[in-house]
Amino acid sequence: MLVRPHAEGLRRFAFSLSRTRQDADDITQEALLRAFRAIAKFDGRCSLSTWLHVVARNACADWQRSQMSRGAQHEPLVSSHPADNEANDEAAANKQQAARLWSALQQLDERSRVPLVLFELDGLSYDEIATQEGVPVGTIRSRLSRARQHLRGLLVKQEKRAGSGVYPRIRPAAGQTED
Repeated sequence: MLVRPHAEGLRRFAFSLSRTRQDADDITQEALLRAFRAIAKFDGRCSLSTWLHVVARNACADWQRSQMSRGAQHEPLVSSHPADNEANDEAAANKQQAARLWSALQQLDERSRVPLVLFELDGLSYDEIATQEGVPVGTIRSRLSRARQHLRGLLVKQEKRAGSGVYPRIRPAAGQTED
């Protein structure tokens, strides 16, 4: 009951660092088991959510090391198979947009992707992310700014390649030009 409200956010976080939903589920389960075993070590200096994300990040790091040591190959994040026929065109467009977003997120380096996912998707504060990452709040702010800018550029490039118009025009920040 204590961690249930945080489970979906931990799963999204694990997915941002892994390549498949199955891997994200495995990592999340491992993180929750570790948290259960170590709950006595939770001292309240940070929020429960922040502590759980630290545990999940450590589980992700262990998972990535084990994958590298086994030389495991992953299936791509976005399948090359044609999309399932969906009765609702809007649902299909949303699914495609979400797949493109996750694909672009996977292209960001981990130092950029982690704060972006924690802030935008999991709703952690700058302070909580800084605590988790062990860096000053200003560093988190600048990483988020650069991550958003890089993500915006990746999405625009995807839109241009796809020519689908799924994404609305993203205007560059003041003083910048489009590619």
